[in-house]
Amino acid sequence: MAIFHRISEKRYTLDGVIRYIASGSKHAGKVTEYDGFDLDPYHAARDMLLFKKICSKDDMSQYKHFTVSLEGYETPAVLNRMKTDNLKYSKYNKPSPWEVFGEIASAMRQLTGCQLVYAVHANTQHIHMHMVINSIDLTGNRLNIDYPLFVQMVNACDRILKEHSLHGVRTYKGFLFRNDEMVDTDDITKEWWEQTS
Repeated sequence: MAIFHRISEKRYTLDGVIRYIASGSKHAGKVTEYDGFDLDPYHAARDMLLFKKICSKDDMSQYKHFTVSLEGYETPAVLNRMKTDNLKYSKYNKPSPWEVFGEIASAMRQLTGCQLVYAVHANTQHIHMHMVINSIDLTGNRLNIDYPLFVQMVNACDRILKEHSLHGVRTYKGFLFRNDEMVDTDDITKEWWEQTS
């Protein structure tokens, strides 16, 4: 089953995280898909930062970073074989084993209302997708990932994976909710450390 993972925004700048997910050299040349919504994916950081500046919101957090990781045995060969078998029985007629990732990214774009760029990596045992979402939506409001929105995101991802005959979301990482607000797990570790020192 898949893992839906929020990654801390503290590791990279917006430009840095987008360069990281798009870089073939950092991923053994195995970035199989790279695209975006409501921006030019090859100038994604510029477009997101420009939109923030236009909305006078360039002083806030820059982005939200998520990954969706498939099971280790759900590889391109398996995905292609599943499609061929399902086509034979008229159960499935999608043209590409990678289309599932574009559909997940599209669903996240619809749920958040934000510019989004994504990349699919096949350089590890688990095929996975990175999504970098602008921290303000297209109406200029701050993106607040509260518990209801988070549940919608996980449910949409789960539904799309199952529609593609893949295993659904079994767990999520990087999330903890306090008083209906999402707290970065890196902050929790830091708080624990500060309490014991």
